[in-house]
Amino acid sequence: PGCSCNVRRFLCRHFKLTMLGYFLLLLAVFGTRTEADLHLSNYTEGDQEELPNGAWDYTSVYEATSPLVYPTDGGEEVSDKSEPMRQDEDFVIHMYFALTSVNPNREQLFYRYAKSLLRHTKSHLYIHAVVDDGGRQTVSKAIPSKKTESGAVVDIKFYDVFETAKQVEPIIDSLREHFSAGQRSYYHNPIFFLPVALHRLLPDSVKRIIVLDTDMEFRADIKSLYALFDSFSSSNIMGLAYDQQPVYRHILHMYRRDHPDTRVGAPPPDGLAGFNSGCVLMDLEKMRESELYNNALQGDLVRTLADKFHFQGHLGDQDFYSLLSMDHPEMFFIVPCTWNRQLCTWWHDHGYESVFEEYHKCEGKVSLYHGNCNTPIPQDDEVL
Repeated sequence: PGCSCNVRRFLCRHFKLTMLGYFLLLLAVFGTRTEADLHLSNYTEGDQEELPNGAWDYTSVYEATSPLVYPTDGGEEVSDKSEPMRQDEDFVIHMYFALTSVNPNREQLFYRYAKSLLRHTKSHLYIHAVVDDGGRQTVSKAIPSKKTESGAVVDIKFYDVFETAKQVEPIIDSLREHFSAGQRSYYHNPIFFLPVALHRLLPDSVKRIIVLDTDMEFRADIKSLYALFDSFSSSNIMGLAYDQQPVYRHILHMYRRDHPDTRVGAPPPDGLAGFNSGCVLMDLEKMRESELYNNALQGDLVRTLADKFHFQGHLGDQDFYSLLSMDHPEMFFIVPCTWNRQLCTWWHDHGYESVFEEYHKCEGKVSLYHGNCNTPIPQDDEVL
């Protein structure tokens, strides 16, 4: 009997120590989960939903017990209120941008871009972002994939730049011949041609989208920009602002020499000045239905137009839109200059000072600044 009692006491102590060990282990796993852990859990590889065409979806929703904090360019914090993302909104603004080869300067510019976008809107934004690994990390840090402090709701879908480019490689190759200055040039990169094929890359459920460069800053609600779709005519498939420099006057100089009365390359409002693709409103539904537009992507029509206008571009997709508009201006809605206020003045000092202001002038309150060719964007309290 004494031996049996000792065994019972030993087993009892062993059981208690085992249960205590399990309790401490559970406390270590769940009791010390930090806010940073919660932030990272929204972007772990296991949470991704793989999609066609090299896309990853980060729109799954979870509720955290503490508000999450997202860094911004000025060291401030934008606190998320941990409300579930609304997936059933009737009104959603789809927008697209590409961010690759991120360096510290581009990262800061992107933070300013993202901060200005979110500061001015309460809309539900669905962002389609073409990225490499560095771009994906930057976007994930700068844009909270849920409700923001301003009241906006944000969904983000990431597309791998290399996989996405493969999907439309024949289109890219056919356009590079006319709109790139060679394999080593800046605009030879496929990201500068992907927008022309968004109507093929994105699902049919996406009917309209705003394509934006990331060297821009908002001074108004993107919802007001989206409202310009309502001004499209039946023949308008996309909308762009004119290029605010005489770049196409220069590119088309041979055609203009042979046709001195042409509107091609002349300044607005009467001329066909060519476009800047920093901000593009795309009616994807009309683009899918347009036989003319889709024929142009095959190369033969572009080759015909390039020969006709003696056109050799070097600016990627905006050359394509500009060349197409020379023969088919009815396809394009003219976005007001205030929704793509370009700040670059390079051509002023390179042979076109006498006519520069005819292209560059822009009246009205600026809604969207474009710091092209690395031009600083004025702060909110500055007047251009």
